[in-house]
Amino acid sequence: MLFKSLGKNGVVFGIALLTALIYFKIISNYMSVDELATYFSFKAVALLFYYLLCIRFSEVVFTVKSALDLSYDNVRMFVSAYGFVVVFFSVLSFLTVGFLENEFVVGSLLAFFVYYVDDVIECYVATSRLFHQYTFIFLLRVFIIIKPALLYIALQSEVELSPLNIIEYELIFSTVIVLFLCLKKRFVFLQIKNAIDYVFDNRRVVFSSWAQSWSKASYEALPQALMAQSVTSMAFVEYNIARKMLSFFGSSMAPVTQVFQALSVNYKHNFVAFYRKYLMFVGVLSLTISFLVIYFSNEIVSILSKSDYATGSTFLLVKVFFAFYCVYLFIYPIRQLIVFRDYFKIFNYVLVCSLILFVFGSFVLVDNFGVVGGSIIQGVGLTFPVMMTIIVVFFKKRRRSK
Repeated sequence: MLFKSLGKNGVVFGIALLTALIYFKIISNYMSVDELATYFSFKAVALLFYYLLCIRFSEVVFTVKSALDLSYDNVRMFVSAYGFVVVFFSVLSFLTVGFLENEFVVGSLLAFFVYYVDDVIECYVATSRLFHQYTFIFLLRVFIIIKPALLYIALQSEVELSPLNIIEYELIFSTVIVLFLCLKKRFVFLQIKNAIDYVFDNRRVVFSSWAQSWSKASYEALPQALMAQSVTSMAFVEYNIARKMLSFFGSSMAPVTQVFQALSVNYKHNFVAFYRKYLMFVGVLSLTISFLVIYFSNEIVSILSKSDYATGSTFLLVKVFFAFYCVYLFIYPIRQLIVFRDYFKIFNYVLVCSLILFVFGSFVLVDNFGVVGGSIIQGVGLTFPVMMTIIVVFFKKRRRSK
């Protein structure tokens, strides 16, 4: 069962990874360093506000399904309600940006909605994976291959490629997909009433998802926003290429981690056995892939973008990112334990404390160490909240047992 699920998940993620690789290759080859830096600046500011305002609905969906054992249609309708709201505001943003004259504000605003619309798509994917609906995921991933294909055709027609054009294209493409998914089935409010009631009755779940987003804003988005204003265009592009390599590594590991995430529902009362299985498989795999990526980093950067970006600085950032991400993968299942054991209260306190710590750390490290400082704060941010939560729980239980 495990290897069957991994195989199906691997295929759909392989398609998504290939699509992302081709798309990034196109924009990095057709845009100059300054244009790429501007594009990443739009994304950085948008990411900051996205995390500050975002409910991580893919995680809320997992919690709702685990707690209520709802059907596929009911959970999907819950996601569709979210999708309708996001599409409405995305269209509204397109109608209002024409009245704005500042290009940076326009680009950041549209990039903000790109993140939101893409989150809806990933919610549909996460929901389908929870119910083993891999045919739907496969068809969706295949359709998204059109995204880099249309961009390449437009470039061959000598269409002007600017950072703002790229953001507009991404928003239009993703909004059309979400609108289609939302309208695919008739929207019936009564079918999602139980899910909505559960979320309102258990607001700590929503607050936890918000707190996680705030925490990510402090260690992932804030450093990028600071670097966009303080480092050179070349250094900022190198940082984002290293992050993109990490993103692709995360995508390659996602078929494994998300299959284990879905399987963890069956191990609520025997989590130690589940964690051992996870470590035996994921531990060896993640370390092997990390070693290969670091060893062949120059070649991978050249394939991913251009050989101009295969510098010593990029190589150093890759090593920092991947070292921390391997630790993150080792502790990843503990997030499920927080859900199963209802440690949300402790986790939320830790997230708020880490938010304050990372905001201060971002300003200090970015100001003194530039892109290297940004990579360190992001790496620590990935691992700190979960590890600190388990430490607090351990000492709390130990004190009670005395």
